[in-house]
Amino acid sequence: MLASHIIVSGILGSQTPNYFLAAAIGFISHYIMDAIPHWDYYISKEFKTRAETEPGFIKTKFFWKEISKVMADMALGFILISGYFWYSGYQNIAVSAVAIFFGILPDPLQLLYFLTKNPVLKLNFDIQHFLHKEKKPGVAFGLLTQIVVIAAAFAATLVLG
Repeated sequence: MLASHIIVSGILGSQTPNYFLAAAIGFISHYIMDAIPHWDYYISKEFKTRAETEPGFIKTKFFWKEISKVMADMALGFILISGYFWYSGYQNIAVSAVAIFFGILPDPLQLLYFLTKNPVLKLNFDIQHFLHKEKKPGVAFGLLTQIVVIAAAFAATLVLG
């Protein structure tokens, strides 16, 4: 879920004033989180097949219906991280925005690879595929692992800050 990537990278990124470090934290946290078994909402096999084979797929209603799941997920993440920032009084939102951007970047890059088969994007695709391979827990356990990771990121801010 992108919401957990947004929350964790935003929380961890808030611990540094350095934009470059925030970008690295966000980007690396994405792959670390993907290595932990977690739940992902279902993006249909049809989506993946059509994205790989159908020119103009991006113009179809089916494409935008599937993408709406991603947008709702992102909205949830932004609402929750905004609540964290409001509650904590954190004000350097720009640094965290950089961390969040880089924290979710691997997933749009994966979608771009599906759509374009650009060889530059293949490494990210291969890493994502490897990290997600055969780690498909049920919804309850998968959501619990994401909650634990978010709680750990929050706890780290209490210890560090």
